[in-house]
Amino acid sequence: MVRDVKWAESRTLDGAQATFAKKVFLQLHDSVLQCDEMDVRLMRPLDFSGDRPDDEDVEIRDVSCRNGVHVEIYDWEENRIVGIRKGDLTQFYLDYQSGHFQGDGPGLINHWSRNAGRGIAVAQSKPAQANTPAASNQLEWEHISVAFDDLLRGNFETRTAELHGRVRMTYAPVRHVSETFSRNDLSEPSHSAEHAVWLGCNQLAIEMLSRPDENQQTPDGQDDYLVMHAKGECEIEGQLFNGKADSLSYDESKEQFTLRGKGDREASIYYRERLQSESIRIGAQTIWAFPSLGEYTFEKSSGFQGTR
Repeated sequence: MVRDVKWAESRTLDGAQATFAKKVFLQLHDSVLQCDEMDVRLMRPLDFSGDRPDDEDVEIRDVSCRNGVHVEIYDWEENRIVGIRKGDLTQFYLDYQSGHFQGDGPGLINHWSRNAGRGIAVAQSKPAQANTPAASNQLEWEHISVAFDDLLRGNFETRTAELHGRVRMTYAPVRHVSETFSRNDLSEPSHSAEHAVWLGCNQLAIEMLSRPDENQQTPDGQDDYLVMHAKGECEIEGQLFNGKADSLSYDESKEQFTLRGKGDREASIYYRERLQSESIRIGAQTIWAFPSLGEYTFEKSSGFQGTR
């Protein structure tokens, strides 16, 4: 339901479609859209036969925004916000009926969600001390930042997204909803950095999947799990590891990264047991990395190399 719509210059209304110009602001129950030009299509034309148009229970079919687009989408659980997405793009289209969306870059998306114990597993587990809460449990939110150069498209209903052009993604748990984390912060001796990971690639596909067997869960007890597939000049970096590959994937249900080379180009990864310790390099056609377990396996390897 539309809560508020504002504009600075003009409005054109033609039955089921409205066009707004200059400093347009559209607020719905769970989202806010701001841009310079906006087209809004309704599910049914407004009836102007009376003294006032019949706008009760008007549903939006889709919205198209152009020029300096800012998007905010809120996820609610009863009366509590559990997720916030904020994005800045050149253009943005959202179909409210199907959940399909598409945006043109360059763009930046920031997503905060309440820490439900999932996340991208890169930190090795440590024994808990009696009467002392785990430091990671004090980080109540998870922050994902994604910058992309060309195209974003996906669907909120199917929980999928694709990003094209050079993509840079950062994940880290944080203390509060407005806190951000960047690649430069990986070198800091913080609990956020310990659990953080940075990913660069030319194309990234993201999806949330549900297990077909409801009795099966992820290692953290979740029914749903994250899967990512990256292609083209892939790079990955955490506090204790970094790697390069032609393609890279992550499966949250297995806490597993898979790095693959192409042709004569091997995938490679450097890892170490702790900060300031010696790094070990693996070069191979395929590398299976489990940073949270400190385990790395490979296929068709050219060998190991120690560095400092």
